[in-house]
Amino acid sequence: MNPLFKDDYALDKLTKIHVKGQAFDLFVTPRFIDHYMLKDYESLTSRVIRAMAKDIHTFVDVGAHYGYFTILVGRENPDCKIIAFEPVSENYMVLRKNVELNNLPNVDLVQQAVSNEIGLAPFEMSEASDNSGLIANPAADLLKIVNVEVTRLDQFVDDIPNQPCLIKIDTEGNESRVLEGMRNLIHKVDDLRLVIEFNLRCLKRYHHEPIALLKQIDDLGFAIFFLHDDEGTIEAFDEHANLGALMKGKNYKNLCCLKKSAVGEKGLKMYLPIFSQNQDALSVKGNQGGRPFRVSTDSNHRAFQRILLVNHNIYPFEISGTPLSTLNHAFGLSRKGFEVAVLVPSSKVKASYRKVKRDGFTLYQIPALNKYEAFFDYTGEHCPPGYWNSLDEVIKDSTPDIVHINDYVYMPAKLIEVFSAKGCRVVRNVCNVEELCHRDCPVISMGFECRLCPGPTHPATCAVCFLDHQRISNPEEFTQHMAQDIRKRMELRFEYVSWLYRHLVEKVIFTSEAFKTYFTHFVPIPEDRIALIPRGFEFEFEKREKIQRRPEGKVHFAFIGNLMFSKGVDLVLRAFEVLSKRSDFFLHLYGEIVD
Repeated sequence: MNPLFKDDYALDKLTKIHVKGQAFDLFVTPRFIDHYMLKDYESLTSRVIRAMAKDIHTFVDVGAHYGYFTILVGRENPDCKIIAFEPVSENYMVLRKNVELNNLPNVDLVQQAVSNEIGLAPFEMSEASDNSGLIANPAADLLKIVNVEVTRLDQFVDDIPNQPCLIKIDTEGNESRVLEGMRNLIHKVDDLRLVIEFNLRCLKRYHHEPIALLKQIDDLGFAIFFLHDDEGTIEAFDEHANLGALMKGKNYKNLCCLKKSAVGEKGLKMYLPIFSQNQDALSVKGNQGGRPFRVSTDSNHRAFQRILLVNHNIYPFEISGTPLSTLNHAFGLSRKGFEVAVLVPSSKVKASYRKVKRDGFTLYQIPALNKYEAFFDYTGEHCPPGYWNSLDEVIKDSTPDIVHINDYVYMPAKLIEVFSAKGCRVVRNVCNVEELCHRDCPVISMGFECRLCPGPTHPATCAVCFLDHQRISNPEEFTQHMAQDIRKRMELRFEYVSWLYRHLVEKVIFTSEAFKTYFTHFVPIPEDRIALIPRGFEFEFEKREKIQRRPEGKVHFAFIGNLMFSKGVDLVLRAFEVLSKRSDFFLHLYGEIVD
């Protein structure tokens, strides 16, 4: 056992302490003396809960531990009805002792875990008494597994009237199921406020994606605010928010969630006591004085040093557009003093990842997926075993501050979500529509027939295009069931990509105003997230503004790049059909014939 936790359940070593910054005492085991007596425990969260406690009828403390928040609310509002849940026997006994110490008559203690079901369930007791859960927080080792009674909050719906109610949920990753088990309560109470622990590592242990929990809360009708206890700031999560920036490099944050209907009717000031507004932030002052805290409207402005570039390949393994530009990006950033790494998929890597030191940067290669399987399996649900572990290891080894994605063909779109959940700020350099188009090119060719694609106008249209392609290229594999499945998958892909740009991609780079207008017609992106950075050569000599003829009186045009019918090289050739009849114009094509 870790010596740090050896007395966490030692009831014979309880000490009564005065909680710093609060008007009450607690009994605690030795490890928590400094926790509560010398430090401002979750100071911003405490101030928000204390401010909201003044006018609520009911407070529900799910995962009460020793009862810090139960006592905080009870002392602030003695008339408030409190229901506190704590399943661990030793913790429950300390909780009861603290309620008695503070003489709180309106507290009901329930020795049960809370989830979305009723009955007995195995419960993992951690060596750290505040890390236990139906699946324990991995921050400490497992002590033992016990059976505990489990309930859901909807069992208590008759005990909670339609009056202002605050519920604190801290269940080490089981928060999603707690919410599932209180749908009737959410429907019943108009003014319902939640404070929820949002722990990335614990959510992963339950196989819950952090973004999925935020979406669940949003779908239940709540506005979400991140509480930054270290900085004393509150930051809203909305369709334009970036999760990586909101986490600010931390593994967990507390969320304050307010019913949108109540906020719209009464205004935010009823819940978070907003004092004034200035250019950078909404200043908030607690009723107990002390330093003000802010609702921040800015992104995280920490210094960036490590950049991870992502692309489907890199020169010399492929001689084409984005592999070449990715190499140029790597060299350029390295020359500017950044620590640069590049991540690409490779068919030669079958498991884990390969790390190669290149001149000026580090190259990481992970297994390449089938292009179409990666496109339609956008959430990565059917990736080979160990695929996501490989990506996690690359992130741990490279520790990027920024992930700059040129493209992610042969990789699932979920990698954007993974990077963001790890605290990386995601930048997307968009020069094609491969996220919405399985062909990733503007020309649709069927044998000798070709036409220019109008763009990913609708998932149903793109599904028909893909199915037509499959009928010709793989007729033996085509089935009607496949057609129905592809249409549904295409719709989900469109929705997911749009969601990624709304919530997780912090900056989007386009090479031209025209292409920005084209792409954002299909995927709306806020203007303040867009940057226009032209792509081209970095000439060491002054560019000529006017075309000059050579001494022989001839003009030479050069087309540089792979000669691909599917990417429109035929349009270039047609344009020069007229000029080819003239003797003073020459067209030079530099590139390989690909199709």
